[in-house]
Amino acid sequence: TRKADLIDQLLIQLSQPGILLKSLLSLGAEHRQVLDALSILHPGIWYKDADVAAVAGHWGELNQYEDVDSYMNDLHETGLVMFGDLDNRYWHRLPFLAGNASRLLPPLLTGRLPTLAPPVSVEKSDAAVRARAFLQRTLRILQMLEQYTPPLRTPMPRPRLEKHYPFLQEWDYLPDEIRAAQVANKIARHDALLRLTVPAPQPVLPDEYAQRLAPIAGGEMELEFIIHLLLTVGLILPGSPVTIWHDNRTQFLRLDENSQWSTLVQSYFSLNRWSELWLLLQQQPELQLERVIRPYHKPVEPAELNGTLRLMRLQLLQLLATLPDDAWYAPADVAALLQLIWPRFDSLSWTRPYYGQKDSQPDWYLAENGQPLDTRADMVAWQKAQGAFLAETICGPLHWLGLADVQLENGRLVAFQLHGLADLFLDKVPTFALPEANGQVAGPITRDDGPDDDILINELTIAVKPAAISAQAHSYLDDIAILETADPDRFVYRLDVTAVHQSLEAGRTLAEMLKQWEKWLSIPVPELIKQQLTAWSDLYGRVRLYEGMSVIEFGDEYALAEMKAATSLADYLVAEISPTLVIVPAAAIELLTAELEKAGYTPKSVAGV
Repeated sequence: TRKADLIDQLLIQLSQPGILLKSLLSLGAEHRQVLDALSILHPGIWYKDADVAAVAGHWGELNQYEDVDSYMNDLHETGLVMFGDLDNRYWHRLPFLAGNASRLLPPLLTGRLPTLAPPVSVEKSDAAVRARAFLQRTLRILQMLEQYTPPLRTPMPRPRLEKHYPFLQEWDYLPDEIRAAQVANKIARHDALLRLTVPAPQPVLPDEYAQRLAPIAGGEMELEFIIHLLLTVGLILPGSPVTIWHDNRTQFLRLDENSQWSTLVQSYFSLNRWSELWLLLQQQPELQLERVIRPYHKPVEPAELNGTLRLMRLQLLQLLATLPDDAWYAPADVAALLQLIWPRFDSLSWTRPYYGQKDSQPDWYLAENGQPLDTRADMVAWQKAQGAFLAETICGPLHWLGLADVQLENGRLVAFQLHGLADLFLDKVPTFALPEANGQVAGPITRDDGPDDDILINELTIAVKPAAISAQAHSYLDDIAILETADPDRFVYRLDVTAVHQSLEAGRTLAEMLKQWEKWLSIPVPELIKQQLTAWSDLYGRVRLYEGMSVIEFGDEYALAEMKAATSLADYLVAEISPTLVIVPAAAIELLTAELEKAGYTPKSVAGV
């Protein structure tokens, strides 16, 4: 249709970097402020026009229009901004930066925040070194989990009261707190003032296993983080004991180093049962996460808390992803922007209120020594909550993964720079290429520049470093061999007659197999392997099994020639066993019978022979 053609043309136009950049450069200063404000707001949260105006106004007054909505309508016409609705309960046009614009445009906050001189203590970024080290530690943990198959830590015993009080179900708790509330009769009365502490989740593994694995992971916090990454990627199965998902592990290990690391980074973005909040609470024991028990209200569930904590991470990463790489920033300058869009640290951080609920009470919040933190009015409280969340995110996951360099003074974050966060978070590239120690970007490993033991061959066995050869090379080996061993540092294949037979059945020839060996493995075909492939190829087809066939028997030696002339029999012949006996596909019998009858013959059908 005409409408579909127009949409296709529009999508092509909007996917062109040059067109988007031209639209960006055509914006006036105030429109650019609004666009940059939208770029730091994560499209997965609910925000108001006032939030956009507050951020845009951070860089100067907006005087051209009376309301920010007019600016956003103009931006919508350029194709840089789209409108959508995150909540089907209400009609509301939520503006957000178009996906193509996020991916194709340069970092929009370039020049918006002051940059710092590189710290003297950080002569050269070691982010790529840390990224590779993290990947190796993760693979080592995966290997040891397979070796130990540890059970999961036994969950907390459930309180007997939860059968009668749903607000206790599924939540971890402090036993003394529950006991005190019960003695005071607050639970039975559904006391509106009852507050229960949400303790940080227990470690996944029992202490005896955690103590063995934590030093390898880099520490207890890193171990928890790695285990949750492995679960999210699908390398280990949920449930106890810890079980490796072997098919997924094999596919993961076949990826090159850059792809493995990028996969782990992208899984961090979507972690739902692990949060930077638990790092924050561990660093500040005086802070607690408390939940409100409301009579006559459906109790909040742990999944809702996890979902909001994930949104907090995504909003923070959205802001950081708009900053250019390899520039040093002060966390205080980032916090000044973050405070405009994240004033409160509770369940209502980005929740759209229902009609008639102008100022709802949160289901959970942060407290300091039992007193709620008022992060909206108290900047000191905001720094203890959101400011600390920012610091823990940068010094924790981003630093561990090699996405950030940090400078600390007396254990406090004072400066940081990023590497590759925007590329992966905004889907600019599917895989981020880690630079080598000399600053060059690492490319695919070839036989000439790779270590001598990338590929080791012993008779009919081929041992390879899984990340040292391409995915196409692994696929090729699957076509001619079986995978006998799959360790993080070595895959062992053995040439296999069944695999070769299946390849020949699929139409591959011996010449193609030999040519693909040199193409994908970049080494000559060893003579013994060449001889074996040739022998199996020569034997292929000497014996053939036909399924779904029928036999036609003729009364004399002249009938076959007559049938070929009178019917389409010649088109269906598989084999002529004798002048009176031929084989044809069973599917052709009905057609041939009809043709024979039309020609005046009366064929007899014999079944079950």
